[in-house]
Amino acid sequence: MARESSASSRRAMGGLDPHRSSERRIGGHRNSSTGVRAPGASRKEPAGSPRKEPPSSPRNRRVVRAPPRVPSGPPLPQRTWELLLRLAAAARGFLIGLSALLTRRLPAGPSLAVRVVLIAVTLASAVLVGHFVKRHLTTAAAFAIDTIDVKGLVRVDRAELLASAGIKLGSNVFALSPDEVRARLRAHPWIIDAQVTRTLPSGFALTIKEREPVAIMLVDTCGPPGRDDDPVCDEPSLLYLISADAKMFKRVGVKDPVDLPIITGITRKRYSEDPEQRERILRDALALLAEYRAEGLWDRSPLQEIHLEPNDGFSLYVRGDDLTNVTYVRLGMPPFAAKFRRMKRVFERLAKEEARAEHVYLDNEKHPDRVAVRVR
Repeated sequence: MARESSASSRRAMGGLDPHRSSERRIGGHRNSSTGVRAPGASRKEPAGSPRKEPPSSPRNRRVVRAPPRVPSGPPLPQRTWELLLRLAAAARGFLIGLSALLTRRLPAGPSLAVRVVLIAVTLASAVLVGHFVKRHLTTAAAFAIDTIDVKGLVRVDRAELLASAGIKLGSNVFALSPDEVRARLRAHPWIIDAQVTRTLPSGFALTIKEREPVAIMLVDTCGPPGRDDDPVCDEPSLLYLISADAKMFKRVGVKDPVDLPIITGITRKRYSEDPEQRERILRDALALLAEYRAEGLWDRSPLQEIHLEPNDGFSLYVRGDDLTNVTYVRLGMPPFAAKFRRMKRVFERLAKEEARAEHVYLDNEKHPDRVAVRVR
């Protein structure tokens, strides 16, 4: 009896003992120092359950983390191309299936009607698929032109070139094919050829080859108004640029080069009525110019004018040290290489004698080795 009262008194005093207050369960948790559980708490925690920590524990603090970044997928042009490829594959499979049906042997009777229906369905499906694909290609924002790369421009303005090509930023890349753009560019007088590449999904690349002007042709003026029935007389300009391929490609404008040799002596009647003869004259004149440069005469005596004589021979006006010192050289008919070599020897001899030639005649066909010179 004494032992029971002593145990009861110890238990009663244990609840009031200040040294044992730390063994109490706070909020139903185990005290980490003594391992004593509070009354009513389960003695064994289920396996795998997270361990609860006191509110003051750093491990119980809530950490807010940003949600993982979800990739937005491939860019719009790639998604568009994937969609088109899937549509094309589906259409191809559909058409292959219908073709297989058409090629199968059907039973006698309504086979012709069935074949007609299948053909009509196939054609209608192909038209619908093609219309859908074309509509998507020509209206999707992913195919709006945002890059136009141009190379090879020297004389043509970029804005003028793009206007001739018919393409501009923001327009659809499928609105014009590369062949159509190339044809439009070749219609420009300064452009002899162009390479056009469509850079999908939204660009064009243009490589331009411009004409090289080497001379100017002057067509003789008409007579008084009302006295000449030549239909070419109503044209406002008589000066034309000549390219290296002997083509008269445009009239001389304000911004065009004019410091070029000029070809004269072609009448308007001959210009309009005999195009083959005119082209032959231009080829001969440009061959003359090339041989003149090849002999090294251009650096010493620049060629100012190439004149066509009435007998279709040629004569030259050669510039000397100044604009007033001009020498008339009558060449006659081609070939000109040997004549230019003799002309070079004459000019070298005159330079040693400090003399200037006024006229040089190299058109003696009977005695081609003879040169007549008139000195100033």
